[in-house]
Amino acid sequence: MSAAPTVGTGGTGGEARPPWRRRLAAVTLVGAVAVHLALIVNGGADPHKRFGFRPFEDSDVWQAEIVRVTADGRRLPVDDGTWVYDWNELVGVGSLASPWRPGHARGGARAIVDLLDRALDWVVRHIPDDPDTVRLEARVTVIHNRHDPRVIILTGDERETGP
Repeated sequence: MSAAPTVGTGGTGGEARPPWRRRLAAVTLVGAVAVHLALIVNGGADPHKRFGFRPFEDSDVWQAEIVRVTADGRRLPVDDGTWVYDWNELVGVGSLASPWRPGHARGGARAIVDLLDRALDWVVRHIPDDPDTVRLEARVTVIHNRHDPRVIILTGDERETGP
């Protein structure tokens, strides 16, 4: 006849687990729960809502007038046909393509404004054939959930121009 397993041995009939293993398991569980809660709380504050589950997307519409500021202070639209570059080729297709046309802000207006702000900086660093542009600026109009329009002004990083 075999002896019944003793309580706390995991059913193996061997010795009981050492107390440090129980503490390690408890600390691991508490740590995992704390990390998950921190990600969820941060998800609401992050403009891109990483780890912040939202069952219904915001109904945000946005449009931007992007201008390039030259060394002499002129503000020239990037879509007027006089620029050496094409905005859509620089940023690629996606959320930031043709910003002068009203469009749905996928991921919310905060995410689009954050992406556009970063794109202004990236684009000005990647236009070597344009000796005149000092920086890019955007006048972004956002309509959040069909409320009144709000205007946000974004100013990109300045760069050194030719001699």
